[in-house]
Amino acid sequence: MKTVEVTYGDFVIATDKLSDTNLAAIVRRGVAHYLGNEQASKTAPTSKWYKDWQEAHNGTSPDEDTIAAQKAADQKAAYDRLLNGEIGSGPRAAPVDPVEKILERLVLAEIKTKLAAIGLKPPKGDAVITFKDGSTRTIDQMRENVLARDGDRLRKMAAKQVADAKRESDRAKAAAEAAMSGAGDLGL
Repeated sequence: MKTVEVTYGDFVIATDKLSDTNLAAIVRRGVAHYLGNEQASKTAPTSKWYKDWQEAHNGTSPDEDTIAAQKAADQKAAYDRLLNGEIGSGPRAAPVDPVEKILERLVLAEIKTKLAAIGLKPPKGDAVITFKDGSTRTIDQMRENVLARDGDRLRKMAAKQVADAKRESDRAKAAAEAAMSGAGDLGL
């Protein structure tokens, strides 16, 4: 069997380092999640399928048999994709820089705070807000304006949050390693 390396956070797990029992348990959990949770979420009341069904049926909700049939169809399609080698073979988005990710959160928080102060909520998608002075903005325009005005300050805040998180992670790793080496020193 080919060795596969899986990265989860700071952990890298090589399949050739797992016992057969552990590998089988991880595969069972992965299959249960993929065919169970992931497919069930496609028929949940918050799912697109559920909302589309309601819209097509005058606002009524699907009955249990309809949901079960859709879930079974989703599971069969997922099973077929798995056996055809289509899982994990699609294009992956480039990893997001942690500073950029936090910067986006800070920009949105600033927009929400300022809009809330005047009784407004951020628009969704291409929707437009009209302000008292008659000016209009989409959420993207507001993002651009906040970044142009406060981008340097917010980027520094984001970088500090990333650095603080890394320091905390490094401290936790060092403490864990010290605890582990301490047990070894005791012969445990």
